[in-house]
Amino acid sequence: MRKVFVNAIPVLMVILTIFIFNAIASAPSTMVYQGRLADIDGNAIVGETVAIFTIYSTPDGTAADSLWAEEIMITSDIQGVFTTELGLTVPLSTTVFDGSVRYMGIKVGEDSEMSPRQLLASAPYAINSNISSGSIYNAQINAAAAIAASKISGTAATLNATQKFTGTNTFFDSSLIVSQYGVKIGDNDVPSYNETLLKISRNYNHSSSYMYGIWDEISTTGTGPLVGNYIRAASSATSAGTMYGIYVNVDGTGTNYASYFNGYGTGDYAGYFYGNVSVVGTLSKSAGSFKIDHPLDPTNKYLCHSFVESPDMMNVYNGNIVTDRSGYAVVDLPDYFNALNKDFRYQLTVIGDFAQAIVAEEINGNQFTIRTDKPSIKVSWQVTGIRKDAFAEQNRIQVEIDKPAIEKGKYLHPEAYQLGEEMQIHYQMNKEAQKANGEDHE
Repeated sequence: MRKVFVNAIPVLMVILTIFIFNAIASAPSTMVYQGRLADIDGNAIVGETVAIFTIYSTPDGTAADSLWAEEIMITSDIQGVFTTELGLTVPLSTTVFDGSVRYMGIKVGEDSEMSPRQLLASAPYAINSNISSGSIYNAQINAAAAIAASKISGTAATLNATQKFTGTNTFFDSSLIVSQYGVKIGDNDVPSYNETLLKISRNYNHSSSYMYGIWDEISTTGTGPLVGNYIRAASSATSAGTMYGIYVNVDGTGTNYASYFNGYGTGDYAGYFYGNVSVVGTLSKSAGSFKIDHPLDPTNKYLCHSFVESPDMMNVYNGNIVTDRSGYAVVDLPDYFNALNKDFRYQLTVIGDFAQAIVAEEINGNQFTIRTDKPSIKVSWQVTGIRKDAFAEQNRIQVEIDKPAIEKGKYLHPEAYQLGEEMQIHYQMNKEAQKANGEDHE
């Protein structure tokens, strides 16, 4: 007896009902198929029958179009109706329902597969909705899909191609804002024209240890040179404004440093400036010198001289002069001398003959007069003055000062007193930086 599937429309002789259970919570890799088994005359066929269900990629064609197949023993009731679950033996994978159109082919017993193949409706594609188990794969997402940020919150995302971010994006509790003018992190203001390409902002309330706004690190196990940070400001304009490669500012109470540089190892320099350096303010140092190529052996040696130090903000002027036939000579000083200096000191040394020299008239109107007891005597002179300009008057060097409480008991150079590095004023800050960098091996 020939068996067929019959639906409510006798001409088609097929009835198909498909259910997908728990699609929202956790879609299984199976689907439920319901139909009616009847003979050519429409009489119900009751009992067990073997059927082969096949899913194809085309509405007609060869077996090569098959994507999935399963042989199942179905059991129909007195009206010929049966219900079976597809995918129990051969699971339905997400690659079967990847968004493309699919067709069902059914073969009952020894009969040939029914024709035409049946177009599957949207329900079986819900197998791709298995979100709760985290099993969405890259291949399942259409390349043109626009996925809201809220839909991927809390997931792990790997971005391998060019990405475009617009608006405000929040990462943990910091915002990332990207506009045509730049990027801001931790600030809800959109970057604007002529402001910053990258701005990082964070307000922290902490009372211990150090917080770092930016931690920039590069390391190597090789022997090549490294540059931890390369910053350049340049313009090709014929008339450009002032450019700053780095602009650093500090604002707070107490003693603070806009920048702090530390050369950890022996022979390391905390800073190296190749070019002119301008300091607007007071320069404090432990020592100072000049260093040049040695004039007598410039390719093999350096020549170094120490600075001349003074507890005063002292200016030094000197020169040589020859007295006239009457033994007088007027020394002209720079026209700014009286405006810049006060508290003058004099030194005179005669050259080439035994003679006496005195300051006949002290400095007045940017000049002074020398007198010798013999005519035509060469005199070497030196005059010093203490600065009295507005900046100097407001910023006198304090020769002896007490260390602030946080620095008392510590040294700038403990090694000079045969003490360990833990006695250095900035030791704790340096150690915290080393710990954060994984360099502290104590």
